Amino acid sequence: MSSNVTELLVFLASPSDLAEERASLRDLAGSINNAFAPVGIRIQVVGWEEIPPNYGRPQAQINPRVEECDIFIGMLRRRWGTDTGSHSSGFFEEFSIASHRRTADGKSPAIALYFAKLEDYEINDPGPELTRVLDFKKTVAKDHLALYSTFDSSADLEKQVSVLITTHLVEEIITKRLTETDSAATSKLTGSNIEKSVLESLLRERVKVQDLDARQIAAFVELCERLLKEDPWDAAFVEEMAEVAAEGEREATRQHMDDIPWAAAHKLLRDAAAAARERRRGGA
Repeated sequence: MSSNVTELLVFLASPSDLAEERASLRDLAGSINNAFAPVGIRIQVVGWEEIPPNYGRPQAQINPRVEECDIFIGMLRRRWGTDTGSHSSGFFEEFSIASHRRTADGKSPAIALYFAKLEDYEINDPGPELTRVLDFKKTVAKDHLALYSTFDSSADLEKQVSVLITTHLVEEIITKRLTETDSAATSKLTGSNIEKSVLESLLRERVKVQDLDARQIAAFVELCERLLKEDPWDAAFVEEMAEVAAEGEREATRQHMDDIPWAAAHKLLRDAAAAARERRRGGA
C-alpha cells in the first residue's frame, strides 16, 4: 500500500446469525474505497472471519483488532453468542474493549450498534439468547452507552453504515488533512484539489451527497468555504454542485426535515458559480 494512503480500520462485531449482513458491509467497503480513492483514503473491514487459527483462547486472537480499530460496528439479531471465559459472549467482550477505549480516549473508536427489527412473536417468546440481546439493548438505551439503530434488511443496514463511515471520513480524516501545515509538501492532492476531489468522490458510487445527514452537510459546506477562499472552481463544476445541494434542500423539504444546512450549501455554491461566470467574462 502506498505511504500516501490513509487506511481506516472498521471492525464488525456480531454473532454468527448475521452472515448476510456482514457480507453486505464488506461489499460496501469496496464502493467507499472507490469513492475516496482520489484523496488517498480507504477502509479495511475486519472481523472474526479474518483471524487465522492459532494456539490459545480464540477470543484473545480477535481482540487486538478491536484494540486498533477506528470504527466499531456491532450488530445483533437473535443470537447473543458463546461465553468466552471472561465475558458472556465474544460480541460483548469486543464491545467492552471498544467501549473502554472510547471512554479512555474520548474520541476513538467511533461506536455504532445496529439491532435487527424483530417480529412480535419473537419478542414475546425470546428464549435465553434473545433475552440477553433485548436486555443489552435496554441497557444501551438507558445508560447511553453508544449510538444505536434498528434495521429491517441487509440493504437498510448497508445504507445506515454507509452514512456512518462517510461521516467519519469527511469529518475526521479529510478535515485533519486539510489542516496539516505540511500537506502541500507531502501529497499530490493539496489545497483546492483535495476539496474538489472529496466533493467529486461523494457524487460517485453509493456515497451520494443527497444522502448526507446534518453533520455531513456541515462538513460539506466547510469544504466549500475553504475551497472558495483559495480559488473558486470553474462555473460548470460549481453549478453541478449547486444543483446537488438544491436537490438536497428540496428532498429535506419534502420529508419535513431541516433544510437549513442544504440551503446554506446551495447559496454558497450558487454564488460561487455566479462569481466564476463573472471572472470568465472579465477575462475574455
